[in-house]
Amino acid sequence: MTTSQLQSQVRSEWTEKLLAMTKEMRRRDLSLHLGSEQTRNDSPGPMDLADVEEIKHAFGTAGFAGRVYYQAVDYFIRSKVEPFQAVLNTWMRGAKAKVNARDVPFAEVITWCQETGDNQARSSLAKEVRSICAFLAPFSYDSWKALLKVSIHAHIVISTEGRNLKCP
Repeated sequence: MTTSQLQSQVRSEWTEKLLAMTKEMRRRDLSLHLGSEQTRNDSPGPMDLADVEEIKHAFGTAGFAGRVYYQAVDYFIRSKVEPFQAVLNTWMRGAKAKVNARDVPFAEVITWCQETGDNQARSSLAKEVRSICAFLAPFSYDSWKALLKVSIHAHIVISTEGRNLKCP
């Protein structure tokens, strides 16, 4: 098998694998957006940094073929960060502030404030929300920390306005 044929085979295999990964990721995203719980995990498998580098060498980072590399980078980052984000989202979904014997879900705090004219109730809600935010802050911090850790360790090339910047 010639080098050209071997490279073509590698590109074909990665294209198929990334397509399957992307389809499953998008299917899961749509399912979660529509309010359905994820009932199965058909993920084609984890991707590590060596895989991203292999894709980079097979496809390059420029032009149409470079899109495959950036899709691999996207999948790699999401696979490392989403578990932390899922924990935050789970806690946020269950978080409720108690105001005048009424539970106000965390996601509805702003709407509740806009619809309530009672300043004392708003003040009570503010105290409750401060406590919730103090509890949720470490989970949010962990998501960002995971993203920065992946970015720094992966040395991902970011293309901005025609300039290539490398994370240290």
